[in-house]
Amino acid sequence: MPREVGPERNHFGGEGGLVTVTHLGRTRYFWRCDYCNWQMGGKHFQNGKARIHLSGDASLRNGMTATVCHAAPDTVKKKFADLERQKRQHKQKRFAKRQRANELLKKAGDATPPQKQSKLLGYRTKVNAEEVDKAWGQAFFGLDIPAAKIDHELFREAINLTRRSKPK
Repeated sequence: MPREVGPERNHFGGEGGLVTVTHLGRTRYFWRCDYCNWQMGGKHFQNGKARIHLSGDASLRNGMTATVCHAAPDTVKKKFADLERQKRQHKQKRFAKRQRANELLKKAGDATPPQKQSKLLGYRTKVNAEEVDKAWGQAFFGLDIPAAKIDHELFREAINLTRRSKPK
């Protein structure tokens, strides 16, 4: 799924702003700033790096390799500096919210806070034995595996253990 295109893209050649240069059989891709001709390497547009560049504020770099644009108008610099600060503040709020939730879970006695995927694991226990047998039977029939393999004691034992197992 493609990333959301932000307002930064309009200042880097607009919608078709990807510049392609082929030299000695090697193709390079980059995005060029409309104000200072700074080149941001890569085929995919990087919203965060473009925002920091257009903000003109070196203090927002925070370890990022983007150079700041001194040629951009003050209105553009202010707009993107404010936008970058809002994005960072939103990110900090999300982090704090996750941290509070993890602390509450730890206080409740759960040593490891659940990850996003853990909600899906609970569905495995709601499948009954007949559905499991039917699904395995269809798989064996569809893959043309002999029925004698299904009746083998090792296979039956593996299925029974799977049925009794609980999600991690």
